[in-house]
Amino acid sequence: MIQEVIVWGPLILLLAAIGVSFGRSLLVRRAVGFSPYAFGSRDTAHDFLGAIFRRAIGVFVAFFLFRAIFPEWEHDLGRLDWLANETARLVGLGLVLTSVIWIGAAQSEMGRSWRIGIREGERPKLVTSGLFSISRNPVFLGMIAAAIGLFLSSPTVVTMMALTATWLGVQVQVRLEEQHLSAVLGAEYAAYRQRVRRWL
Repeated sequence: MIQEVIVWGPLILLLAAIGVSFGRSLLVRRAVGFSPYAFGSRDTAHDFLGAIFRRAIGVFVAFFLFRAIFPEWEHDLGRLDWLANETARLVGLGLVLTSVIWIGAAQSEMGRSWRIGIREGERPKLVTSGLFSISRNPVFLGMIAAAIGLFLSSPTVVTMMALTATWLGVQVQVRLEEQHLSAVLGAEYAAYRQRVRRWL
C-alpha cells in the first residue's frame, strides 16, 4: 500500500493542485468577466516567466506520469540514491498535500482579486487577512513548498531541474508583483510590506 502511494501519490496530488487552480480560475472568470490568467506570449520578462512556470509544471506532470507507469526506470532518470528512501518520499508527499490545501485556501481568500501574473492597468484589492496576514505571498510560498515536496517524493536530476526553475521563476515573479503593487497601491502596500514578511 505504501509503495502504491509513493508511486502514484505525487501525480495525483500534482493533478489535484492543477485542478484547484483551474477551478479557481473558472470561478474568478465568471465573477469578473475575464480570465485571471495574465501571462501572454509577448517578448517580455513577465511573459517569459509564464513560459517557465508552464514548462516546469509540464516537466513535473510528464515525469510523474512516466514514473508512475515505469517506476523501475526512476534510477535511469538520474535518481539521487542517498535521498531516495521511504521516509524522504513520504515527507515529500506530506509537503505536497499540505501545499495543495494551503494554495487552495490562499486562492480562495483572494476571491475576485486572484490573478495568475500581472494585469497591467488593473488596481487590485489588497488582501491582508487570513494567510495573507502571515505571508505576503502565500500562493507562491505554496508553489515552492509543493515543488520541494515533489522533488523529495522522487529525488532525481529531472525533478531537481524543475524545482530550480520553479524557485527562480517565483523569486523573480514576486519581485515584479511587488513593484506593480507598490506602483498602483502606494502607501497602502508600503504599510502592508512593513507589517508582513515576504514569505513567513
